[in-house]
Amino acid sequence: LDRVIPDTGADATVLPWEDCRRLKLAPDLGIPSLISGVAGASAASLAFQVWARIDDQNYPCRLQADFSGEDRILGRDVLNRLDILFRGPSGEIVVNP
Repeated sequence: LDRVIPDTGADATVLPWEDCRRLKLAPDLGIPSLISGVAGASAASLAFQVWARIDDQNYPCRLQADFSGEDRILGRDVLNRLDILFRGPSGEIVVNP
């Protein structure tokens, strides 16, 4: 899953449920939880402890399954472990510059 939105405002990483299924995450191994957006609305979710692999490095990741969305969000749970350069004008993101 190489197309994600790095979101420094997101507490956890979020993937659509279909991606979680492709990763073979079993629903009975997830922890029931809630996810909420900026507006405060919340939705049921399952949380998983997984590893995110970025540039041949593994990082602990708290993954939330999103049953109704389609965005792949890389949250602070992983981003805070990386050195990242956000180049806004060019839309470029450089990991470990």
